[in-house]
Amino acid sequence: MIAGTVELDQLLKGKMTSVLFRQKKAVVQPTVHFDNEFSERCTILEILTQDAFGLLYRIGSIISSHDCNIEVALITTEGQRAIDVFYITQRGNKVSSEVEARLEQDLMKVITE
Repeated sequence: MIAGTVELDQLLKGKMTSVLFRQKKAVVQPTVHFDNEFSERCTILEILTQDAFGLLYRIGSIISSHDCNIEVALITTEGQRAIDVFYITQRGNKVSSEVEARLEQDLMKVITE
């Protein structure tokens, strides 16, 4: 909620369905990739997708809904392409392969909307 009066999800949904914020036809093949070798402490989550209004909010919400913390976020946009890298943990540890699978499934849903 914003100032206890407005639900952010509802506010963003209104903008995402507006003609003004309609996305051009997707030109980027969405991918989600995990790496547990590069960092000693974190799981690295790499997302490549079409840039869209509210994208980071939707990605962050999914990560949070799986009880994961974002330790570092590296966000890049090149034209219509979003290249986002997150160092994530779950309860201070790397993310398990089971959680990775569920995260990937849920993230693919929100980045292909």
